Amino acid sequence: MDYCVILILTIAITKNYLTIKGVTDPTFPLIINFSISFLLIILNFQWQSRPIIHFIIFFITIILISESYYWLDHFFHKKIAPYGYIHLGWATLIILLTIGVNMALPLQALQGSYLDFFSSSFFVHFLGIMLVAVLIPILPWLGISIPTEMYNNMTDLIPISTNLNAIYQSVNATVPYPENLYSVFATFSYLGGAGSTLAISIWLLFNQRKKYQKLGWFSIIPSIFNNNQLLLFGLPIMLRPIMLLPMILSSTIGSLIGFTAIKLNILKPAIFNVPMNSPRLLLGFLASQNHWPSLLAVLLVFAVTLLIYQPFLKYVTKEVN
Repeated sequence: MDYCVILILTIAITKNYLTIKGVTDPTFPLIINFSISFLLIILNFQWQSRPIIHFIIFFITIILISESYYWLDHFFHKKIAPYGYIHLGWATLIILLTIGVNMALPLQALQGSYLDFFSSSFFVHFLGIMLVAVLIPILPWLGISIPTEMYNNMTDLIPISTNLNAIYQSVNATVPYPENLYSVFATFSYLGGAGSTLAISIWLLFNQRKKYQKLGWFSIIPSIFNNNQLLLFGLPIMLRPIMLLPMILSSTIGSLIGFTAIKLNILKPAIFNVPMNSPRLLLGFLASQNHWPSLLAVLLVFAVTLLIYQPFLKYVTKEVN
């Protein structure tokens, strides 16, 4: 589904960009950009060390290719045959350059994995957790991929696995790191994806404008399972300044509530692993051995995120196209 969204966006961006620039027939660059997008997806999917590509890099590539075609069309205006040798030479050069640059990018930059970094003891303290809560929503807003540890296999982090081993050795053991990224950030600040954007899908369902209602219906199921990419590109959220503040507020307030409740022993921390992409609304309940107060606390945090997003979405959905 993510790949389909990117391919559709490739077509839309290319067509709109070249139409605005005055290109009368953007069919050929549409085919080239679609092909390049497909190739980049296939390349990054097949390489296990390159499972993702940053959206901002992806879309800058599409814009640069479209711009290069505009100058080609402008320079040779009506002097070359459609799909002639000049067009084919341009396409060959663009494809080779794009794939070459993609393969030359550092593996770490594309992989987005920082297991050792997030395993640091700094991230079991208040400052470390709150720093993550503030910074993680900014990444998708900028079009930068989130580190994989923030949405997948977080229990591989050393503090979380240490908690799990302590429980396996003794059911009544006191976990050494009750406040950590898994029990706080993942449980209370990732409801629907970075920035707790599930609240956006809920509000869009009740919007008076049909296009926003449709976006709400399209995005509600992915959002429940922690995927907010339809909202990033469809609302859009990405690079939209007014949407950054509620994302940061929702994330930090969620972590603050979760950290405080666990610190005061009101809630049991999330310890056990749950299936990947399980709804984060249920994570605190499932990972704490069905501790009902954890579920109620998460629902309380979700209600707060609804209140945070409401005035911002009210303004955004009234904006002129």
